Amino acid sequence: MVACVGDGGFLLTGLELLTARRCNVAPVVVVFAEGPMDSISSVPSRVMGRETCFDLVPVNYEELAHSLDVEYIRILRDSELESGLTRALTTEAPVLVELRVSYREVAPYLKRARRVDWQNLPGAVALRLGSRLVVQQVLEGATSAG
Repeated sequence: MVACVGDGGFLLTGLELLTARRCNVAPVVVVFAEGPMDSISSVPSRVMGRETCFDLVPVNYEELAHSLDVEYIRILRDSELESGLTRALTTEAPVLVELRVSYREVAPYLKRARRVDWQNLPGAVALRLGSRLVVQQVLEGATSAG
């Protein structure tokens, strides 16, 4: 079983690796560790007209995995991806994979969000439009993957 999660989501649920260890199951948890994303953190300020907190405290995933008594693999480059994932998938214990990612380009749905004049919209309308952009992006990703 493989779970893919962003670093923020992992910080909410990552201790479930203790349960996996206790129940003798061996999930592979791939954490997309990108840290704060300026392109995403700017959207709530445009939608809601106020700043929100998106900064994550740096996490040492290797020490965290050690403290949870699970295997740890760090993937820093594209060239390490195949060997790192192969190692993770063939390990017979819970594995935490730290996959370092860097978003060099703003996602298309965020570019569309920037074109909207968020500040002149009522809050509920801005939130609804923002939600639709995110849902549209998820659906586009699902159809291109399939």
